[in-house]
Amino acid sequence: MLKMHQKQELIIRYHREGHSQRKISRDLGVHRKTVKRYLEEYEKAGKKVVGEPEEILNDSIALLPKYNSANRKPRKLTEEIADKIDVYLQANEEKRKSGLRKQMLKKIDIWEELVRQNHDIGYTTVCNYVRGKAKSPETFIRQEYEPGEVCEFDWGVVKLKIGGVRRVYQLAVFTLAWSNYRYAILFARQDSQSFQQSHVQFFSHLNGVPLEMVYDNMRVAVKRFVGRTKKEATQGLLSMSMYYQFRFRFCNVGKGNEKGYVERSVEYIRRKAFAIRDSFENLAQANEHLEEVLTVLNNKEQTTKKETASKLLEQERTVFFNCPTAELDCSELQTYRVDKYATICVKSNHYSIPEQYVGKRVDVKLYANRLVVYLNRQLVASHQRRHTNSEWYLDLSHYLNSLQRKPGALKRSVALQQAEEALRNIYFQHFQEQPKSFIELLHYQRNHSLSSSQIQQAINELFRLGCRMITLDKIKIRLEHTPTEEEIIEEGEIELLSREQLKQLSQLLAGS
Repeated sequence: MLKMHQKQELIIRYHREGHSQRKISRDLGVHRKTVKRYLEEYEKAGKKVVGEPEEILNDSIALLPKYNSANRKPRKLTEEIADKIDVYLQANEEKRKSGLRKQMLKKIDIWEELVRQNHDIGYTTVCNYVRGKAKSPETFIRQEYEPGEVCEFDWGVVKLKIGGVRRVYQLAVFTLAWSNYRYAILFARQDSQSFQQSHVQFFSHLNGVPLEMVYDNMRVAVKRFVGRTKKEATQGLLSMSMYYQFRFRFCNVGKGNEKGYVERSVEYIRRKAFAIRDSFENLAQANEHLEEVLTVLNNKEQTTKKETASKLLEQERTVFFNCPTAELDCSELQTYRVDKYATICVKSNHYSIPEQYVGKRVDVKLYANRLVVYLNRQLVASHQRRHTNSEWYLDLSHYLNSLQRKPGALKRSVALQQAEEALRNIYFQHFQEQPKSFIELLHYQRNHSLSSSQIQQAINELFRLGCRMITLDKIKIRLEHTPTEEEIIEEGEIELLSREQLKQLSQLLAGS
């Protein structure tokens, strides 16, 4: 291809100096056909310009020399190579449908495979062919919403270290389409109870309900597909929609961009809240941190609307539906049989039940973060719900009658190992050799609704009064009679006076 200065030279030589095309070709070292083509282009352009030859010359020189390669066919991309590339692309499509998106071949991988098979083909040629096989770019249609009209929901994944253990948590994210107001909550699992609980907390936070909620095809919202496009909502979503009286709709399959506000919010909130800090003592602390970050984000002025999301939310509240007086009970009711260890097995984890219910069937209400056990509508037990696998969570007070008959089993029992630290310290420091007394103390604690800290405080008082050995009877006496400050001072003065008299008597006896 000619350079710009060569194009200029041949035009000037031909039109100004009267050189023949043959001479120009010979002097510039350019093929005669090339010289002829550029001169014809110049003359064709000149017919469209009105003015002197100098103006024609300037316009022609301003155009850079270029080849028309639109109709050029690849020389090395044979039908055999094209067929092999098609096979790789078809394999990629099958992997995409099977959920193996991360194991698909890239263009560089296809090219390397072809080279390994001794095909003489360039990487750029492969890229151009694959690009030509791709679907045409999708056109997006910008949407405008009215205040309070639409709210979008989505889940996001966050990796956090909670209590020293790193694991994956689920981030439930809401975004109001008009104000771009954001709200989010962390859960241990992406299940129906968490899905409902997130909405209950969000509506309570708004003190209202948006007119319409938008979801993608998440399993907690879509029960099944009916035909190619219609979806059947889950029982959890239907009951929630009826209770709070909002409409809902689903995105098309694989079209998460149809709820683009919340799609961006998931990444934005996750980065702003947990990019710097990702370690917390418990999930409640992580949610408190998340709430603080969201407050800051919602009070930042938006570039497009020149207003904060929090202030725009006040306008949306005038359109929201009113929340019901009572919150929706976000639970799943199931029935379990209490096994010989006085536990029920829920989602592979064992939770203790009072021992008198062994062998009976109990009703369990599963919430996102707790479970409550009933028998004939009477409360039996409650536990914090754990999201581990095959673990045991036992309450020592559920086994007191059995331990009274088998006191030797107390020392190595899992229930004692999982008891609160204060109670374990009391056992190992004062009752390790008296397990029966310790079990009686636990009975006494349960019957009088005492905390472990109250028992420890009574033991500390006994030590302060000079008691060297702690027994069950002394603890009971101290718990049943709490002296005033004046009584404590008088007891101390009497004790000091007695010691002084003993010292004097000892001196007299020594002198005699």
